[in-house]
Amino acid sequence: MIPREEKIMPEKLDESAVGRAAKILAEATRSRTLINRLPVDIRPVNSEDGKAIAEAALDLIDKEVVGWKIGYASIAERRDMENVPVPGRLLQGSILQSPANIHLSELNHPLIEAEIALVLGSDMPARDTLYTPEEAKEAVSSAHVAIEIADPRYKDFNEPENAEFIADNACSRFVVVGPEVPNWKDGPLSDIEVTMLFDDELVSKGRKDDDRCDGFWSLAWLINDVGKRGYSLKAGQVFSSGAVAKVLPLGNSRRVVVNFNGVEAALSIGD
Repeated sequence: MIPREEKIMPEKLDESAVGRAAKILAEATRSRTLINRLPVDIRPVNSEDGKAIAEAALDLIDKEVVGWKIGYASIAERRDMENVPVPGRLLQGSILQSPANIHLSELNHPLIEAEIALVLGSDMPARDTLYTPEEAKEAVSSAHVAIEIADPRYKDFNEPENAEFIADNACSRFVVVGPEVPNWKDGPLSDIEVTMLFDDELVSKGRKDDDRCDGFWSLAWLINDVGKRGYSLKAGQVFSSGAVAKVLPLGNSRRVVVNFNGVEAALSIGD
């Protein structure tokens, strides 16, 4: 008998497999518990499988979508990795205002990301022609310093492939939105200076060049991607546009501060 993990994985999951995987991830999300990787016969092997599972799981969770997020969207990540970018939805209750306080019991093994949160000033409806980054920028009403708390449902974050992170709704948990970034319209978002501190210790500065994502490109990519499946982005929704500094596990730290061009978002974690 071939051991389970050595069985040949299907090239595309059927509806039954998608439903089984979605049920496992939806329950893990609702109960805030960790799971092992999905069984190999229902594990997504490409981004389309991952998106199908994520959508089915979100139908089971049945919470309002209040925003969107993206991961692995830099030029370097798209060049060197498979099944990227990783899109996800922000669900009701996940967007917090800075300074935010979260109890440790609400998290499993959180990853902290400095992000630029873009607030849409107009709808971006699904359409046949692709949106450009320039059009995405025109749809944005404000850009804010933000902290994303990604919290994957998998026990070992290093084991899953990117398609599995897509299935896990891009590991979405919380986004802390701070003040509007000064002068964000005046130049590329990559010019915004970034620092991230854990318990007052500098732990990360902004990514540079090909390692740093362009939030307007990311926004255009996301609406083009979800638009193919009939979804639209709405005015007032928040888009967490990708990590602009090194992503780090929270560990034993209990306070996070991210600063963009002199304004900051702050997060405190209570025991």
